[in-house]
Amino acid sequence: MSTVLWKAASFLFIMALGVLLRKAHIFGEEDYKILVKIVLNITLPAAIIANFATIRIDTSMLVIIAFGFFCNVFMLGLGWLLTRKAQNSSKALYMLNLSGYNIGAFVIPYAQSFFGPLGVVTACMFDAGNSIMCTGVAYASTCAAVGNNGQRIGVKDIVLKLLTSMPFMSYTIMLIFTFTGLQLPQIAFDFIAPIAQANTFAAMLMIGLMFRIDVKGGATKKAVSIVALRMLFATGFACFVYFCLPFSLEVRQALSIVAFAPISVASTPFAVRCGADSGLAGFTNSLSIAASVIALTGIMIGFGCA
Repeated sequence: MSTVLWKAASFLFIMALGVLLRKAHIFGEEDYKILVKIVLNITLPAAIIANFATIRIDTSMLVIIAFGFFCNVFMLGLGWLLTRKAQNSSKALYMLNLSGYNIGAFVIPYAQSFFGPLGVVTACMFDAGNSIMCTGVAYASTCAAVGNNGQRIGVKDIVLKLLTSMPFMSYTIMLIFTFTGLQLPQIAFDFIAPIAQANTFAAMLMIGLMFRIDVKGGATKKAVSIVALRMLFATGFACFVYFCLPFSLEVRQALSIVAFAPISVASTPFAVRCGADSGLAGFTNSLSIAASVIALTGIMIGFGCA
């Protein structure tokens, strides 16, 4: 248990460091965008590739990609159902913040530290289905639900987003390599190892720099209800995959934590485009980060005691 607590404390310290560095004006309010680019285009793809060095995937694990897709579809539909008679601003907020999971920047560092390569690949496979929704499908669906108040986005736009997403393409290519029997030379994995090892620190510092608490009046109730619904669904999903699926313990443990990820970074700008309040959307995302830290730390302690 002590190892789990120390690692969780380390994550919290790095995130708190990001908050303090921003408050001290060592980093500006918008500087997190630089780290977003570094994580999404350099360290996270390197971590994904590095974790394919030693693992072998059974084809039965392809169902995990479907889990990532359908979790989003279910939560998107729930958001629409709960707000079908509400104003478009509330509809956009709920639909785009109930769905969408920040797997790459948040869950993969946990998986990297606690579960090893197979755990990271499990999270990546879930994120393959998740990314299809986060990069456009959820936004397009919300635009339709609110009467196309947001910008139109078509199949071509979604495909282009996926093809230009370095994390998505990294694990897509590595999955193809794995299932076709191809293998990168060991020297390639050794070459990117230092970059991959930097992913946890860079991702956690980025989240700290992004953390915001800025919301007006009674809007807090909406943010709390969204995060509570996400946590409730995540608990049910975790119980299902941990106790019911026939995968190895490492895979089931890694899959148990993915739905506890915070709201996708893309959800906030998409929600604003569809008419949601920007301050409330940002606060909801930050609140989901706090809830995820608490939930994942508790789960890690539970797994450490097992």
